[in-house]
Amino acid sequence: MATSGARERLAPIDGLRGVAAAMVVLFHVYLNTPQPDLGIVRAGFLSLQSGVDLFFVLSGFCLFYPYTRPGASFAWRAFSVRRARRIFPAYYAALCMTILLPFLIVPMARWAGLIATEAPWPAWEQLWTHLLLVHTLFPNTFLGLDSPMWSLGIEAQFYLLFPLAVWLARRFDWRGIGLLVGISLLYRLQVTATAHAHATGIYLGPMNMTIRVDANLFIGRWMEFGMGMWCALAVRRRAASGVLRQLEWPLLAVALLLYAAAQAYAGGGPDRWIPPWDDILFGSPFSIVLCISCSSGSSVGRLLSHRSLLWLGSISYSLYLVHLPIPGGLKPSLMRLGYGGIASIAAVAAMGIPLSLAAAALFWHLFERPFLRSPVRQDVAQTPA
Repeated sequence: MATSGARERLAPIDGLRGVAAAMVVLFHVYLNTPQPDLGIVRAGFLSLQSGVDLFFVLSGFCLFYPYTRPGASFAWRAFSVRRARRIFPAYYAALCMTILLPFLIVPMARWAGLIATEAPWPAWEQLWTHLLLVHTLFPNTFLGLDSPMWSLGIEAQFYLLFPLAVWLARRFDWRGIGLLVGISLLYRLQVTATAHAHATGIYLGPMNMTIRVDANLFIGRWMEFGMGMWCALAVRRRAASGVLRQLEWPLLAVALLLYAAAQAYAGGGPDRWIPPWDDILFGSPFSIVLCISCSSGSSVGRLLSHRSLLWLGSISYSLYLVHLPIPGGLKPSLMRLGYGGIASIAAVAAMGIPLSLAAAALFWHLFERPFLRSPVRQDVAQTPA
């Protein structure tokens, strides 16, 4: 464990943030190709969208871990100020870029002989809902201006319930967190029953925005957030004992089996994302890996503390915010050149990943770093949604 002033920091957590960001970027690289059906390769790319699930688990851990210290106090005003400083500057900068950059890039791309579609000005509904971070509450704006931003709306909703979660955890220990997880589970089961009563077949797919809004209300996604809080309690209480180190490899095998089960379940039908089992199956292996990596002497922890992953974790929020337009902008030209299959994926990855990393690093220096120099900080690590 590394500490810095009033702010505790667990290096493997930053590494896991880097892993989560890499998963999301690679998933979008695949989505911005002709999406060839390559069997297990296709399944592997599609599984990377679970990087968002990992972010939710990490968010619950990072927000709650400082308050697991004996005698740590929770102040709503200080918490809100820290979260606002952490999330809003970069988010609003990315929002401005999403809206304005197409009007600059499209003429430049056409001048260079590339294919570029004229960008329309966003509807007022998109603008005000994204400005207030309530875009996930409406079907028309859920994926809105830049699709990865949907998770930030849910993250903001988590913050509103977080004081209650802290109080329950302190009053009733892990059972308090379990209460919220149980309510989340029951809510998702109710959404599932309602969805199946009013829709069938293809209408139960993930692009049914009405059902997606209902399922992704913050209480519907609390399971993974609560798992992260449970991990915070476990890591705090076992940090000095190293008990998990003795069980590292058996637990990793269990995590791998659970992740494989999650993938098999998620691929079993268009409606599998509606019930809570998807969240539980993905959240459980990520929680296991998180706890193992933070135990004393963990091999996984050492791997996740590698400086390349720590660097990727440090810019992961910026990377999450700015990466999508880059592979998306490459897709039309690659299709025009006739790329397909593995070649299309390799071409988008070879050009899109370095450009995304460079853009994220620059964005971090301009819009994140200046706001990280706060005199009062207790968060374990900055986490995007």
